[in-house]
Amino acid sequence: MAQLTIPRTYADGDVLYEADLDQIKDSVEELINITKLNGDNIASQGVTASIKAANSAITTSKLADSSLSSSKILDDNITTIKIVDESVTTYILQDDGTTVAYILDDNVTSSKIYSLDNSSEESILQFDTASTSYVSTGHSISITSTGLRPTIIIIQRGSFGSLIGGALSSYTGISFLQLKLVLDSSTTLAEVVGGLGRYTTDATAQTNILSSSQVLYCGILAAGPHTLDLYALVINAAYTATLSNYELKAIEL
Repeated sequence: MAQLTIPRTYADGDVLYEADLDQIKDSVEELINITKLNGDNIASQGVTASIKAANSAITTSKLADSSLSSSKILDDNITTIKIVDESVTTYILQDDGTTVAYILDDNVTSSKIYSLDNSSEESILQFDTASTSYVSTGHSISITSTGLRPTIIIIQRGSFGSLIGGALSSYTGISFLQLKLVLDSSTTLAEVVGGLGRYTTDATAQTNILSSSQVLYCGILAAGPHTLDLYALVINAAYTATLSNYELKAIEL
């Protein structure tokens, strides 16, 4: 423990000289400026936050690294009002430091989950094909992915949507419509059969061969902007497939 020692160079009744007073001054200066106080000079619970420490008087530069550990913080002493907005960032959290065990039931609500608002859609007003090779429908959508969440891509019918196949010649049989989804003009994400139509020799006969909605793809796209193009073909060239009032949608979940 740092101690203050003042040599006594005078006796009772002596006249005090400058040197005697300097001894007192020099001893105090040595303790304060050189030796300094340490923890042994402060009684247990002698410094309290309520009366001995001014607001903002203890800054991070006055705390030694690792001097403030979890063992020195009482349970329930850190509350939300003691944490400055945006002061807790990802680099302040240790890997695996926040687990489900530290999150109370019902504490994560929909309002606390960041809204991506990451969606895109394109309406298909009219598209016809009798090609047995893939041709572009002329419709594409764009979406920017975080690279962290699945993206679902669907084609769904609008208010008056229909997918029909009209017999172009006298033919009785079955025809399929097939759709292909291409990512960034190079990667085929999916090839799906849109449905099946059965026709008679009546050239006016038409059958709805696609359900009201169909999932084309669900998976995690690489982070960044993407373009998705829709292609189509028919298995049987005797029929023309028509897409009318459908919507192509991409939504990051």
